[in-house]
Amino acid sequence: MELQQHKVKLIVVAVVFYLILVVANLPATQVINRIPLPSSISITGVNGTLWDGSADTVTVEGVQVESLHWDLSVFSLLIGKVSVDIHAGNANLPDLISFKGNVNFSLFSQTLDVQEGTLFLPTHLVLAQVPLPIPVRASGRFYLDASNITYSLKKNQCLAITANGGWGNAAVSGTTGMIDFGQFKAQIQCVEDSIQVQVNPENVLNLDVTATLSAQGQIKANGRFKPNETLPKEVHQAASLFGRADSQGYYSIAI
Repeated sequence: MELQQHKVKLIVVAVVFYLILVVANLPATQVINRIPLPSSISITGVNGTLWDGSADTVTVEGVQVESLHWDLSVFSLLIGKVSVDIHAGNANLPDLISFKGNVNFSLFSQTLDVQEGTLFLPTHLVLAQVPLPIPVRASGRFYLDASNITYSLKKNQCLAITANGGWGNAAVSGTTGMIDFGQFKAQIQCVEDSIQVQVNPENVLNLDVTATLSAQGQIKANGRFKPNETLPKEVHQAASLFGRADSQGYYSIAI
């Protein structure tokens, strides 16, 4: 009897081990091709396995991410957690979206957690989402350097953020060429379930603004700015589109 039980255990272990080997070596393309993706999402050039794979491009709502690579932890799944190291794009190419970090998702609490994440976004992608009084052609990149981001998908609620960001190598097109604005830096945190961005006013525009992104995707911004005297005359003229300056020469921003 004991011998039979021992044989049964060995068979079970062998089957489980075999299934693990099969899944571990399962080509990622076979899995992705069987997933009914929304029409707004497309994935091309899939290689590798489900656990360690890559894709040439991933396009979501017309926004393209190139050279995506993932490394999924098998053991994290045993505790109801998805843990994956992601590397996408190229941080040295300003026209590409770039991301590197560890992303965790709890299947039980439906909480998304990002550790040591670095994100670069081309300026034109970000400005396309902001309602500005005049069309703006700009260069540089927006960046996010996050030690930790925790977000509840179940409650659609920002739980914690330890991060800073900004606009690097900022420049805007003028009548005689690109106008250099230098660097803009900001602190990012959670406030009342929303993501809040507080811009450091030490910049050539003296831009002092607080922007919030709600759980519903609504963007609000309030603050003020005063172009530095060293900036071209056309910058000061464009500032008047925001209304009349106050007694200190600041223009108000309200979006």
